[in-house]
Amino acid sequence: LQALVPIHLDLAIRRQRNRRGSVMDETTEGCVGFVDLAGSTSLSQCLAPGELGHMVDRFEEVAHEVAVNRGGRIVKFIGDEVMFVTPDANSGCDIALALIEAFAADPSMNPRGGLAMGRMLDRGGDCYGPIVNLAARLAEEAVPGEVLIPKETCPVVQDAGLRCEPAGRRQLRGFAEPVPLVSVSRA
Repeated sequence: LQALVPIHLDLAIRRQRNRRGSVMDETTEGCVGFVDLAGSTSLSQCLAPGELGHMVDRFEEVAHEVAVNRGGRIVKFIGDEVMFVTPDANSGCDIALALIEAFAADPSMNPRGGLAMGRMLDRGGDCYGPIVNLAARLAEEAVPGEVLIPKETCPVVQDAGLRCEPAGRRQLRGFAEPVPLVSVSRA
């Protein structure tokens, strides 16, 4: 964990130096992803506070390690969910799938993920905008062990050796029209 602090500090300093004062200067193109632990609310009812703390600590440690080692940046943790950004959808999918794989042998940890690619506002290290909202809704829609992405992102990730399976059109909270989705996995 101590090795990650200088890396994150360096990234934060670079982001701050690159700001020029306008909102356009704060927008960035990239992939945003969310991975959360499905069913953790129910599980937390059965766990002692120490056990719950251990589960969350383990998830956060693995998420930090996986994201940083695969070219991503952790934006924040929201309860049992991690939000991360990467420069491209391929590394975003790699991070989300690696998190799912990391907990595959533990039936108490059921990660699921959602990712979206596009322009977003990056302010103070946090990210905002429709792409962020889309990725968050996709994570909510995924079943344990699944990573959902918008259908239009599929050609990009298939070129990186990932497989896309149709996941239908879904009406997502806050979106006017149903969104065509695919489930992404390792080829």
